[in-house]
Amino acid sequence: SCCAYYTHSVAAKKLQFPLAFGYNRRFRSQWIASWPPCLPGSRAKLHRSRIRRSNSRNSPNMANTAQARKRARQTVKINAHNSALRSRLRTAVKAVRKAIAAGDQAAAKEVLRTSAKTIDIIADKKIVHKNTAARQKSRLSAAIKAMSAAA
Repeated sequence: SCCAYYTHSVAAKKLQFPLAFGYNRRFRSQWIASWPPCLPGSRAKLHRSRIRRSNSRNSPNMANTAQARKRARQTVKINAHNSALRSRLRTAVKAVRKAIAAGDQAAAKEVLRTSAKTIDIIADKKIVHKNTAARQKSRLSAAIKAMSAAA
């Protein structure tokens, strides 16, 4: 054969894509039209950098070291945890706004007290900046004080 990596075994003829680099079968359809590269009009190249490797869900690059693969796994887990905490923060703020909209100042103060604790906990974990947390609490508190002035 005029191709160094192409063998005339039954498996190679059946699959028609390079197995020399541990190529992922999921991308086989991209190779069938242009394999083997020795044929006229073929655009495929047999360099390692040209072969597309399978990668994790949506990332454009594949982790090449064990450390990078571990960090990718950890990032997914941490991202999910941080998203849940951010959601808790938004829920706490919404609860206070709902109590303010209901018009009961005493109930709104009680909800603010519990929500402020949640906001502080999330700010301590650096999910949001401490100044952002302070600003949210301040605005909610000001809205509750404005209820008594309006009444």
